[in-house]
Amino acid sequence: MAKKQFSDVQIFIILTVVSVASAGILAFTYNFTKDPIAKSEARKKEEALRIVLPPETTKINSQKITVEGEEVELSIGEDKNGAVLGYAIQSITKKGFGGEIIFLLGLDLEGKITTYNVISHTETPGLGDGINSEKFKKQFTGKNYENFTFKVVKDGGNVQAITAATISSRAACKALDKGLKYFKAYKTQGSQK
Repeated sequence: MAKKQFSDVQIFIILTVVSVASAGILAFTYNFTKDPIAKSEARKKEEALRIVLPPETTKINSQKITVEGEEVELSIGEDKNGAVLGYAIQSITKKGFGGEIIFLLGLDLEGKITTYNVISHTETPGLGDGINSEKFKKQFTGKNYENFTFKVVKDGGNVQAITAATISSRAACKALDKGLKYFKAYKTQGSQK
């Protein structure tokens, strides 16, 4: 029996049908999953805000601010009477060992760090991911520019780097420093609250 040979036109038609079918399946999958993914991301963001804002927070107002041409999200935690309890500001650095790290800083009314949460990272498990450990985080509690230098000790700062994860530690310092810079700009630009 001789093998059947396909002409160029037949191959083109077959590949076109396969490509259109694949694109249709991908489009259907995207449309089917985009809402659950968006809801999951919104829940994750809400949980992160609850971690960094004071526990008495009953209302969160989020807004975009622009600092030096960069758009940043700032959230204001309020009590049931509308009194401001604290702030949360997102800060991103691309200087992590594994690339981009997204932080959410919690700040008190004076602009001192209360805590932070790492929302996303690709740091090495067991090493660089220690930037989200309580031991590392507590170095920053109650700190701002007036009483702290946001650099690792090796670079002349106050931060004890994570052993074997100096790059991740430096990235955390830069992101927290940047977050404080954003907050200071927000306050000096004449914030409403």
